[in-house]
Amino acid sequence: MMYFNHFYKEQFLNTLEEESTSTKANYITLFNKSRELEETFGKDLYNFDTAEIELLLYAFNTPSKNTLNTYLNQCKRYTDYAISHGHRVSNINLYKSFSYESLNRYINVYKQKYYSKDDIMEMLKDVYNVGDKALYLTIFEGIAGYMYSELCNLTVEDLKKAQDNTTKDGLHVLSVKGIGKNTGELRTRDITINKELLRDLFNTYETTEYYKNNGESTAKSTKIEIAKGEFVFRNTLRSEDNEAQINKQYVYRKLRLLKTITEDKIGSVTTLINSGIIYHLSILADDNNTIGFNQVQEVYERYDFTPNAVSPKSSYRAFIRKHKDALFNIYGVKFEE
Repeated sequence: MMYFNHFYKEQFLNTLEEESTSTKANYITLFNKSRELEETFGKDLYNFDTAEIELLLYAFNTPSKNTLNTYLNQCKRYTDYAISHGHRVSNINLYKSFSYESLNRYINVYKQKYYSKDDIMEMLKDVYNVGDKALYLTIFEGIAGYMYSELCNLTVEDLKKAQDNTTKDGLHVLSVKGIGKNTGELRTRDITINKELLRDLFNTYETTEYYKNNGESTAKSTKIEIAKGEFVFRNTLRSEDNEAQINKQYVYRKLRLLKTITEDKIGSVTTLINSGIIYHLSILADDNNTIGFNQVQEVYERYDFTPNAVSPKSSYRAFIRKHKDALFNIYGVKFEE
């Protein structure tokens, strides 16, 4: 693909020969993205004025502030190169007038439906109650069921069995009981979880008090006793429900709390699930950072989807088509049939 002002950009790219392959590839991505606006304005991006730079930042159409900052830093460096060679109309690099803090307005917050696991874990550091954190991570791992029945039915005995049932990779096999999301049938299925989540689930069961308002107040009135029972996730004694076992409304309330805690970054359960899907696809990648239908099927089943009985591959194909861009953009993993 030819960029705007192609040969000049190639000249700049040649100065990056001693840097990593990814550095040069990132600039190629930048130039491909900037081409449309450059052609519209009839000028190279190093000559953009402030208003044109703002349109460029919007045009990147990214939900990630860090990604946007990377593009901005690339523009700064490229413009410095143009200035040093006397090609910019002035020697002022206008890209440097945009700070990291100023980038929030250019982020496409509605596009954010995927985060890396590291990003998810970083955001969950702000969750005060271990039971809330464990609930979010359990959903991230693919445990839910119809009306969140798998979460509602999870007991301490299930955890004890999982503690003794490990894979060769050191994961724990947790048997969960619930209603299938697509089948509507009551069943038990096995799903692997890591030792950190198993620990959080045990801690959730053993916790006797819940702190309201995400622990922001130390007043006694914000601490509520949790009902006793065999279930891992249980209602508080002040709950509107009359029994220890939770229901779907409990989960809905916790998801609204997560939206508040993360300042809308995790705005829905879909974001948690999608982020978990691409994480589990990524860890199944081979040495060439690729996955195939076998890996897609494994993750498809983990998240309790039911394939088309006549043509299961068409279900897997639609599934990976939905997630492959995020899988590549966040983890660098490609799907190959």
